[in-house]
This record gives sequence, structure tokens and C-alpha cells, in this order.
Amino acid sequence: MATSHVAESRQMASPAPAGEVAEAVREAARAEVQRDVAKADEAAVEAAARVERTTTMVQEAYSAAAEIAEQNVAAIKAERDQVEETGRGDLAAMFAGLKERQAALSSGV
Repeated sequence: MATSHVAESRQMASPAPAGEVAEAVREAARAEVQRDVAKADEAAVEAAARVERTTTMVQEAYSAAAEIAEQNVAAIKAERDQVEETGRGDLAAMFAGLKERQAALSSGV
């Protein structure tokens, strides 16, 4: 019995066969690759979310800029129309004044 116990101890203490070591190394490498792939997948998902948020912010900024531009164009057109109208009124008054002077000069007054 003592010999079988010693034999068992020697078997346990003896190095694993090369095939088992190679398989353990391959398994550890696979596990490391799987962790790296999971990290890369997570990074890709985060990057996609950032791109989506950035795209949304750019679209909102573009929409706001377009709205402001439309408001500015409308304000400029309104101001131009007002200036034209005022100018027409001023010209009409000036023209009427000139006609009155001409009539006065023609009549000798």
C-alpha cells in the first residue's frame, strides 16, 4: 500500500504531458482573444453611440442656423421694403414740392 501511495504522489507531481500543456496554452490564448474581442466590441458600440450623438447635435445646430438665416433674410427684406416705401414717400413729397415750385415759378409768384 505504501508503494501505491508513493506512486500516486509521483504521478501527481510529474509534469503534464506536452499535449496537455499546449492545449492549456491554446485555451488561455483563446480566452485572451475573446476578452480582447469583447473589449473591441464594447469600444465599437461606444464609438457608434458617440457618432450618433454628434450627428444629432450637428443636425440640430444646422436646423437652428437655417432658422436664424431665414429670420435674418425676412428681417432684411422687411427693412428693405420699409426703406423703399419711405424713400418713395419722400420722393413723392419732394416731387410734389418741385411741381408746386415750378407752378409757382411759371405763374410768376
